Amino acid sequence: MDKEQFLLLKVMEEAAEVQQMCSKCIQFGMDERYKDGPTNLERLMGEVDDLCNTLFLLEESSEVDIFPPGNQDDFIYSLEMKRDKLNKYLKISSKEGRIGEDIVI
Repeated sequence: MDKEQFLLLKVMEEAAEVQQMCSKCIQFGMDERYKDGPTNLERLMGEVDDLCNTLFLLEESSEVDIFPPGNQDDFIYSLEMKRDKLNKYLKISSKEGRIGEDIVI
């Protein structure tokens, strides 16, 4: 295993930890605290931070631009495209009775 493969493995692990904390937030709520520790939301944000940092380390040590340079307009455009896509799937879920009709991202 080389350095890039090791960091890719760590990205996978961190993504799984984000996934697990999302599950905890859904199941127990974002404000729930396990054994008087941080809230589930605080734990989720810590896992997201770990994932982002690991992605930065991967980019730093590889030939791949994970976070390509761009300006704020590019980011806002990308964000709006993602919002539109999520809202499209929300409408489908609402039509199927899986989520409330008034939910919009």
